[in-house]
Amino acid sequence: MPSSPVIRKAIGGILLALGLAALGALAWVAYRLAALGAAPDLVLFVIMAVLVAAGGSALAAGWRLLGGNLLTALGWRIHAGLFALLAAAILVFAALLPDLRSTEVWVTAAVAVVVFGALAAWCFKAARRNGGTR
Repeated sequence: MPSSPVIRKAIGGILLALGLAALGALAWVAYRLAALGAAPDLVLFVIMAVLVAAGGSALAAGWRLLGGNLLTALGWRIHAGLFALLAAAILVFAALLPDLRSTEVWVTAAVAVVVFGALAAWCFKAARRNGGTR
């Protein structure tokens, strides 16, 4: 939990924008599937699940930070767990793709893992500051 309200609001705005972008991407994927009349396969289900989890948790944390109604220690731990789970899921998903030789896939996956890992670490730190280590 940042001590400065300006930093807290900035992080909240970034998380809110990230959540909206993820849910917007989910809506776009669903629209494209409906427009094409295609049935989603396992890869698309995984992508849609990651978008829901990332968008929902980022949206909830960003909304709480912008509104000044901060999460409890348990809430921060739950968000940290979701972000860590997303980082692991993206890494596994990148490893399961058929074209492993593509550096684009690994660079994108590495950036996503670093971003979600940093968000998880920040949420764990906020949980420690907010409620101790219980």
